[in-house]
Amino acid sequence: MPGLVIFGTRWNIGSDDLIVPGLTLFLLNTVSIIVCSATYPWDLEYADIRNVSKNSTPGIRLRNSSDLGQRACIELGMELIIGHIVIFSAACLLELFIALMSLRGTIMESQLRKPAIPLLYIRFSLYLVELLWSVLSGLWLFRYYSLCETKQSEIIVFTMIIHGVEITGLLVSMYALYDPAGRKWLKMKKHQMNLEEMSNSKNITHPKRCRSGSTRNWRQRKVAMAYQKRWRHRCSLLCLCCCISKSERNKDSLTAIAKLLSEFFGDLDVVVTDILAGLILLRRKQKKKRLSIINKHKDATYDFLSGVRVTPDTEFVSLSDARDQAWFKVIIRYMRYASAAYGWPLYMVMHPKCGCCQIVSHSRCCKQGELQPQGDNCCACHLAAAQHVIEMDNDTEILYASFDSDVEKTAFFVALDYLTKSIVITIRGTLSTQDIITDLKAEEDFIPISPLKEDWIGHGGIIQAATYVKKKLEDEDLIAKAQAADPDQGTKDFKLVVVGHSLGAGTAAILSVLLRETYPNLECYSFAPPGGLLSSSLADYTKEFVTSFVLGKDLVPRIGLSQLEMLRKDIMEVLTESKEPKWKILASSLLCCQGAPKTVIEPRDNIKDIEAEEQVKGGPSVTHTLLYPPGKIIHLVRRHITDESQKYETKWRKIRGAPKPVYQAIWADKADFDEVLISPVMVQDHMPQKILYALEMVALLHEKHVDVNSMHQK
Repeated sequence: MPGLVIFGTRWNIGSDDLIVPGLTLFLLNTVSIIVCSATYPWDLEYADIRNVSKNSTPGIRLRNSSDLGQRACIELGMELIIGHIVIFSAACLLELFIALMSLRGTIMESQLRKPAIPLLYIRFSLYLVELLWSVLSGLWLFRYYSLCETKQSEIIVFTMIIHGVEITGLLVSMYALYDPAGRKWLKMKKHQMNLEEMSNSKNITHPKRCRSGSTRNWRQRKVAMAYQKRWRHRCSLLCLCCCISKSERNKDSLTAIAKLLSEFFGDLDVVVTDILAGLILLRRKQKKKRLSIINKHKDATYDFLSGVRVTPDTEFVSLSDARDQAWFKVIIRYMRYASAAYGWPLYMVMHPKCGCCQIVSHSRCCKQGELQPQGDNCCACHLAAAQHVIEMDNDTEILYASFDSDVEKTAFFVALDYLTKSIVITIRGTLSTQDIITDLKAEEDFIPISPLKEDWIGHGGIIQAATYVKKKLEDEDLIAKAQAADPDQGTKDFKLVVVGHSLGAGTAAILSVLLRETYPNLECYSFAPPGGLLSSSLADYTKEFVTSFVLGKDLVPRIGLSQLEMLRKDIMEVLTESKEPKWKILASSLLCCQGAPKTVIEPRDNIKDIEAEEQVKGGPSVTHTLLYPPGKIIHLVRRHITDESQKYETKWRKIRGAPKPVYQAIWADKADFDEVLISPVMVQDHMPQKILYALEMVALLHEKHVDVNSMHQK
């Protein structure tokens, strides 16, 4: 950081990222030198040349084309091989010096690595020499390959392969790392620096131009348009690979996503490895903060479970009596519905050994059944897997299933649950590329209710998905059909329950808001809902009928546009304050040797503290509205009964054979998910099978009558 500037443009690689490629090429060229030097019989070839000269008279040599060709073959081959060895040697030295230059300084101290730039220009020139020498070697092979009976041909073929691999790797890397907007971005930064210098100097030559931001705004718009075009191109390639239709709706969605991504990343002079290093430093900072709070006993905090403060006022979910335990088992049953919506892909993950056989045995290939699911294959594998996950028996009946998905259109199914006396609308989470596009359409929008409430806003893409499901329910009259399915069983009085996971959880929550006026007794269970979903007032309103469940350090319930803005700000802060080189930060993470950084910024508790600080400074706050997860929130936390020094080291726990963690459920507030917790399990905790397992472990813990409160006593 910042991005490397060569050939008059900025590239998506830092000058401290040249260590690994430099050392890799150094080793490759060193091995090539050793192979060429060790396998070539130098003395034998010189003897062959002398023998050809001594045993052939000048007249015979002219007439004997075989001897003449062999001598030319040997002489030219030796020159080519020596030239290859010289090229390999020069490349080794350059790559070693480039790698050594890249080791210098911290992430922000790019000036110390500036000597690597002229070395890169020399190395690029050497690539041209390699290409030229490889062409000459190819011509030699074309002319003398059949005449030479020595090892020269094999050695030259080997050197050409090595050069080809290096040049191909260079071209692929340049294509991957090229920044189409890099030249415009560089001009904008230089212009901004000139304006700052002119404004700070006493003699301003162009006062009107400095005071008006027109020129600067024009350049910024050009850069923003270039980055937006770049992100649009990437999204279009993704859609092309995934066979997404090029409808006007999808094109508009891609344009909105490209604009959002370009605005979010366009003004950052960082590369991918900088972000990785920032996440590692941020995780260290968060861990140090938690240890500091525990040691100081701040706010009566005596422990952290999954990054959540545990104090005497922490309210654990009460599962002491049979009624509470029965309620929690119903929750587990609804989580099975949410998992079933993913069809056969998730079922194969949950049952890797025998899942395929079970699905095939219960599929109905090319057979007509009572229920014809939309968007399923001819064998109805999605439906068969869903029935397995729910563990269907006489207590459950799926009435309608649609596995079709498109942008802002998600899959769902409607089932009758006779055990809980409910009509269950289950909405699938993110599974397809179209679902990802729906997730990324995160700009705020109003909830489409009448009359419109200005403070009721939410995730734009998920609002459209919920509107689509509502329209399907109304067009197909699915709820009325479910109520009239079995009057003898009392289906007319069954309650309406909406469930979902991830994208499905957010869609279920917003759909419940849209349906509640018609069905006031509606219930919604939202598993791992997106964090940037509902405004504060709407999230408070949904507490009456929505219950959300979050596992551990799940990333998704902690992510919204405002949270991502503050995450970006925190990453830039730790990168600026870090006194460690990037290679050491990344290497320590790979080797599980995460020591404390030399300089650690004391982190803020949440976004509200950050906003207060910005207001005191007079600076800008987050530009996007702060959105929250829906309803009442139950946080499933884990406690590891291990040594404190190994508390967060998952790999070490596996090596040491430590016992499995204990899962507990606590009531949480929507503000508890303002901060993204960096952890190796932050993606794993979002998986539906992990949430289902955690819910089952919480129920099992209370069935064994374990006193959960005693675990927290010091």
